[in-house]
Amino acid sequence: MKKIIVILAAIFSLSAGCQSTVVNQAPPAKPVACTLEAKQCPDGSYVGRSGPNCEFAACPEPKATTTPISPPAGTICPQIALACPDGSFVTAQGPNCKIPACPTLTSGIEGKITLGPTCPVERIPPDPNCADKPYQATVIVKTADGQKEITRFTSQTDGTFKQALKPGTYLLVPVSVQVYPRGVQQTVIVNTNIFSQVTITYDSGIR
Repeated sequence: MKKIIVILAAIFSLSAGCQSTVVNQAPPAKPVACTLEAKQCPDGSYVGRSGPNCEFAACPEPKATTTPISPPAGTICPQIALACPDGSFVTAQGPNCKIPACPTLTSGIEGKITLGPTCPVERIPPDPNCADKPYQATVIVKTADGQKEITRFTSQTDGTFKQALKPGTYLLVPVSVQVYPRGVQQTVIVNTNIFSQVTITYDSGIR
């Protein structure tokens, strides 16, 4: 009888343990529904949310390329112009809207501006101290008919100047602030690949 009781007790104990194990089991996980969102990657593709935490998937790694990136088409540069010494203009251009350098010319005029007379009476033989002196002044370069200004330049303190110009015929108009000193206009011809030698004189008004 005692054996039967011990056997029944053992069976009851095993049955209770099995029931306890079944009760403590966690219910199976339900599938997670992620929101329908998308993130754009640097290469233009898109990735969505996935996984138990609904995190965005990693973007694809960029591929190496040796193809140069073309500048955006249809770039509109601001209307900025730079006046060149020869009277021409250069404007902003290219993908970066840079202003190019002025053209290098190998023609124009060069010479000296002088002021005279410097003594009230001309002497014979001429007195070296009464010779014309270097003069710093501004000269306007115009078209041959004098209707349009091409450019202007100012001589150095020693009267020398050098001005690049395209081949052609020009009218040089010295600028006079007062009646005297007064510059004398003259027409010059500029040839290809030559800097024509020019002397511009100002009348001092001394008599």
